[in-house]
Amino acid sequence: MRRMRWFPSLRSLSLLAAMTSCAEPTVESPPPPMPLSWQKSLPATDSLHWQQAARGLRGVRGIIHLHSVFSHDACDGKPQPNGTANAPCLDNLRRGLCATRQDFAMLTDHATLMADSAFSDLFLTDVALGDAAERATADPDPQVDVVGSRLRCADDTAPGHRVHIAVGGENELMPVGLRRHLGADPASRHAAMQAATPDAVRAFHAAGGVVLVAHGESHPLEQLSTLAQAGLDGMEVYNLHANIDPKIRGPYLGLDPLGAITGLVPWLGGRSVSDGGPEPDLALLGFLAPNQSQLDKFDTLLAAGHHLTPTLGSDIHENTLKEPLADGERGDGYRRLMRWFGNYLLIPTGTAISTEVLRQALLSGRAFGVFELFGPPEGFDFHALYSSGSPSGSRTAELGDQAPLGARLRVALPRPFPAALRGAEPLLRLSLRYVPLRDKSPPTTLLRSEEVLARTLSADEFAAESRAESTPVLEFDTAGRGPGAYRVEIHIVPRHLLHLLGDMPDAFRREYPYLYSAPVWVR
Repeated sequence: MRRMRWFPSLRSLSLLAAMTSCAEPTVESPPPPMPLSWQKSLPATDSLHWQQAARGLRGVRGIIHLHSVFSHDACDGKPQPNGTANAPCLDNLRRGLCATRQDFAMLTDHATLMADSAFSDLFLTDVALGDAAERATADPDPQVDVVGSRLRCADDTAPGHRVHIAVGGENELMPVGLRRHLGADPASRHAAMQAATPDAVRAFHAAGGVVLVAHGESHPLEQLSTLAQAGLDGMEVYNLHANIDPKIRGPYLGLDPLGAITGLVPWLGGRSVSDGGPEPDLALLGFLAPNQSQLDKFDTLLAAGHHLTPTLGSDIHENTLKEPLADGERGDGYRRLMRWFGNYLLIPTGTAISTEVLRQALLSGRAFGVFELFGPPEGFDFHALYSSGSPSGSRTAELGDQAPLGARLRVALPRPFPAALRGAEPLLRLSLRYVPLRDKSPPTTLLRSEEVLARTLSADEFAAESRAESTPVLEFDTAGRGPGAYRVEIHIVPRHLLHLLGDMPDAFRREYPYLYSAPVWVR
């Protein structure tokens, strides 16, 4: 496994000092490796090693659930002062997408102001800045014209990089990748965008959308089941707002309601890292916890046979913590929150990113979410191998695919930390989760997935496997467990970041969620 590019080079060994006295020459011990230096950006995904490339796939990074100047409550409640887009806020959004090397962004603006605006305006296309609209081709619907935008990044941020923009909405449902407005006038659009019925799911599909649910923790299971039967395509298994807001964190997630507020205290003192304060971008560690309610509802719907794609919801508005942290950036800035986590979609190698390509990846379940605060998921892979029954040999089932009972699941672990890290304490924990299929009747109680394979590795164990020129790969024979949905969770103890956490590093020497994958299905 290659060492991650976003980490600095190790300090070279010290020169041996030769003593000129009559005493025996002494050798100075080499200094310890240089600690990781925090990077406010992320590496481009085409610079990462993808094991899936051998099977014709590559990973692209993006934000799903993002608010712009077309949401009434974005930009500190002033998204369009005097009817004009809030230029500083819009610039922050663009720079955030580019600095974190997002390949795509699926905008999810609220009905107000989204439904009040021309559809082509929603893509934030600025020709003067070098952006280019993606136009529909061979579409019989006369309403369909612009279906995407290719945002050009500034040369001082990410020269040569482009971010694909798709349009959607977040109200009761969260359709993404829409190809047109639903309705000919603002009143009908408002009604359509805010609906949450089976008919609404079908209407969003007809408009080209992939229909997701945000804030699954606060949606009743009965409602989610009804939507899933109507064709719901996916749901969030983590939402940042839910992890922070006391009104959601306590009642819906079963966490300490004030836990996020107290957890952020070390970052509110304004001390820089050089003065013993914590790195501002690591503020997520003050409150990050699994949204177990969302995960349980997701698993319960999988058990009923619904093929849903999991997503991580950033829910960024730039309207929560405008005060700057020690680095001078506002606490809830677009760049900072985009640096925390995002979604990866697997698309065919050599295929240009388009709204339709992203749509197909989401519908197929070729997805996993990553808290890239801890490092990119270089090396991660999850698929199934099974006999094809022909001389050609085995076949592969990718994320979201179906394989027969007896297929062998293979998980290659990522390395989000520097290769030079050493130590015997737990560092990365894999959990292969199993959801048994049950009858199709609407579920009335929550089901929690079962762990069928686990492995915890230390930095020393990773190093040993690297010396053997092998990436840690785990296998599981589904014949010994049964049909159902199998998905991967990976958790991490951020030992490689502790030196950036001020004078209380041990307070953060605990396990955090790192990666959630879509399932592989076994029938």
